[in-house]
Amino acid sequence: MIKNVALIGCGAIGSYFVESLNNRITIIANGKRKERLKKDGLWINDKHYTLNVQTEKSAGKQDLILIGTKADGLKEAISYLPYLLKEDTIVLSLLNGVTSEEKIIQFIPKKHVLHSFMKIGSYRKDNRIYFDINKISNLYYGSLYGNRQQLHSLSQFLKTTQIHFHEVDNILEQMWLKYACNIANNLPQAVLQVNSTLYTKSEHGYKLASLLWSEVYKVAQLKGIQIPEQVQIFPDSEWGYKYSTLQDIEQKRETEVDLFLKELINMACELHIQIPFSEMTYHYIKALEEKNKGYFE
Repeated sequence: MIKNVALIGCGAIGSYFVESLNNRITIIANGKRKERLKKDGLWINDKHYTLNVQTEKSAGKQDLILIGTKADGLKEAISYLPYLLKEDTIVLSLLNGVTSEEKIIQFIPKKHVLHSFMKIGSYRKDNRIYFDINKISNLYYGSLYGNRQQLHSLSQFLKTTQIHFHEVDNILEQMWLKYACNIANNLPQAVLQVNSTLYTKSEHGYKLASLLWSEVYKVAQLKGIQIPEQVQIFPDSEWGYKYSTLQDIEQKRETEVDLFLKELINMACELHIQIPFSEMTYHYIKALEEKNKGYFE
């Protein structure tokens, strides 16, 4: 029975769980981040939330741990886990990409880990996070390690919350499908710095998305993972959305391009194949990050 829930990472994904669980959650943080979260709380959809912030050593053992950091925060999040785990603790890594679970089980028994991902429409304005009312945020999860009891416990708990959730059998394929969609939809518009009508108004924009998708498809096939061969464009693209990577570029934040394309490049290297369009896109976005840092002034 899940009672104690801990969250590591208070970005868009973390904020969704703070709101959906009505703040019945312990935030794990240290140092300046801990002091800032305790002092300022979170503004979510223009409502202020005061947070219960603890260090990993003071929080106590948890029934469910949600990891919602960006890629560069995963290593620190993993270091917290030994203080928070008990025999039947469930760990969900909600990061983008497809490798965070593999990194986590290098440090904790895999019986604790369920594979998962989020579909979420959000944006940040100053220090406030908003969820798009036209999009329903959803949690997807499943087991690759036969830990059926954890699946049952999680599903029973989620039924008592406001979280939209789906337990799926083919979780790895679903994770890769989201991964491919993020790469094909997120990144071309970030390079060109235009909204998502790029894919519906421009044959060239659609072609850029298709080229990136084809390289993810090639890697997935060699790893024995089935995703559609044809590029999938987000169904709301004609509305002119700015997805997360473009939001990060415009607000001069670090992007998640390493989690998307550096990860894919590393897998392609291990498989001894070339993915030139992904490599080019990766370096474009890294150069945009350098531009935002003032490298070229």
